[in-house]
Amino acid sequence: IDILLGSSVETGFFYSKAAFAKAGISGPPASWADFMTDLGKLKSAGITPLMYTTGEPCNPSWYERLATSSLLANQVSQFDVNHAQVTNGLDVAVGIRKGIISMSNPRYAAGWKLLGQLVSFSATGQSGYGACQNPNVTTPPLSPQPLLVQGKVGMLWGGSWWIPQLNSAGFTDKFGVFPEPPITTEREL
Repeated sequence: IDILLGSSVETGFFYSKAAFAKAGISGPPASWADFMTDLGKLKSAGITPLMYTTGEPCNPSWYERLATSSLLANQVSQFDVNHAQVTNGLDVAVGIRKGIISMSNPRYAAGWKLLGQLVSFSATGQSGYGACQNPNVTTPPLSPQPLLVQGKVGMLWGGSWWIPQLNSAGFTDKFGVFPEPPITTEREL
């Protein structure tokens, strides 16, 4: 697996088991289409479905990394000049120069189209929250984890470092985590 602009951090969607139960969702989605259906169920149940933090100190570029790695898999060999598992700046520059990492490439553009589908399900004020913030921080950007613990959002997109933090907040066994749902059909694009 090649990871575009990657890192060694594991990310996933952290969800409240209580929110999923209230919305009639029995488990993690098997596909992007299921994910979109589940977001709609959460919204219909009166739950803010998702928070995708955009505040500093870390930029949540995970989506682009995962989506472009998935959607551009058949084109990676055309710009992977360093042949490492994670592409570097030179690889990306070659990809841009060749028009592969470009909105004119339907595969690359599809990743952003999918991200755009999340807008109507996302919480407001996302720039006031940072995915790398400690949950005890009291000035913006704040950690979004308390919103999940308090039932204010059904899901957050975060990293593996959240697990011990959520457990220490007394949320043990009250949350689940699933990876970015796979895109299984062209209809989902």
